[in-house]
Amino acid sequence: MISDFLLHFLIGSMVMTALWSAASLILVKLVRLHSPTARFLVFLAPLVAAFVARARLSSTMMRETVAICFAVAILLLCRDLYRYHTFRRRIEAEAEPSADLQRVVDGLARSFEISAPRVLLSEDSSVSPFTGGLTRPFIVVPRSILSALSAEEVNLLLAHEMAHVRRKDILWKWLILFLRHLSILNPAASWSYRQLNLEIERGCDRSAISVTRKPGTLARTLLKVEEFLSQMSPSADQYIPETISRAGSYLPLRIQSLNSLHDRAGLWANLAKLGFIFFMFRLICFQPVELWLKFLK
Repeated sequence: MISDFLLHFLIGSMVMTALWSAASLILVKLVRLHSPTARFLVFLAPLVAAFVARARLSSTMMRETVAICFAVAILLLCRDLYRYHTFRRRIEAEAEPSADLQRVVDGLARSFEISAPRVLLSEDSSVSPFTGGLTRPFIVVPRSILSALSAEEVNLLLAHEMAHVRRKDILWKWLILFLRHLSILNPAASWSYRQLNLEIERGCDRSAISVTRKPGTLARTLLKVEEFLSQMSPSADQYIPETISRAGSYLPLRIQSLNSLHDRAGLWANLAKLGFIFFMFRLICFQPVELWLKFLK
């Protein structure tokens, strides 16, 4: 019984999640779905399915499996929240406001139609520019990085961070991190988690471009920030929360996306593509779960 449970719990859920993940990637490319928001919804499906498959494939111990998965996920999330708040307190304690950057952010806030968040300059040169907070958002920028960027590039950098605030990405990042914790020990679920983070960054890049109209400058800014921070060596004991993106996160794919902004489709076209993808999911992804169960009986 234990061996059957482990077969379902580990191998079966990995196979099902891998099927969903492969199908999502193939279908996204097949229908040329370029919208980051639509792609986010598509890649969210395998992450949710990873947990659902694990529960359904453990049919003899479904309640126990669900309870264990939720307990582990909540414990891991509490650990991550504690580490995040410890990191945030450290940064806020040594950072200071910047009147010059605050004026830039105030101007961008009017374009994004949101309240302007605080801007803090950090003395920690190894930390990427990042956005934190949900009800009281703030943007942290390493002071040393300003010497490597022009005024226009600083504006693009802040526009990207403002897009995170506008889209409330910190909330989405915690949500998908919790979903990944629900499917711990499942590499296929981790792949979906990385794809979701990529779509969050691509969405912010596009939002920044919709305000600034300078995709080339944003691409150059991202490359310069990554090059600058790659020269900085964080201390071995420095913890960077998973909900804070690194400077070079998915950089080649993001640059490629910035070079193909002309591929944008309208709302109805994206909805039609989403409908087709989820219809195909229904045909090719749900039935294998039942077949797996029948095969193992």
